[in-house]
Amino acid sequence: MLEALLPPSTERLVLYPKPVNVRWGADRLRLACESDLGLTLDPTTAVLFHNRKQDTLVLYTLDPNGDRCITKKVDRGSFLLPVRGPAEDYAVLPVSKLRSLFRA
Repeated sequence: MLEALLPPSTERLVLYPKPVNVRWGADRLRLACESDLGLTLDPTTAVLFHNRKQDTLVLYTLDPNGDRCITKKVDRGSFLLPVRGPAEDYAVLPVSKLRSLFRA
């Protein structure tokens, strides 16, 4: 589903832990990553944001042309947040595990 939308340079996927307003622009999403999570973004990292209902996803990536945000509607209940460890602020997955976030 989302694999086709990722740039080929993407190696890891960070899941933002809290729901966000999916109307936020690229600047606000980047600021949320840097200030809330302490992430330094690069072209090998993509960040997946979700809304409160978990039926709208925003994929934020950096590529050679700058920021890129892709919004995708999904069926309610089909997106699954992974369980984080108690010491983790956010979940990090390899791109190959992206399909595991969606109920079949």
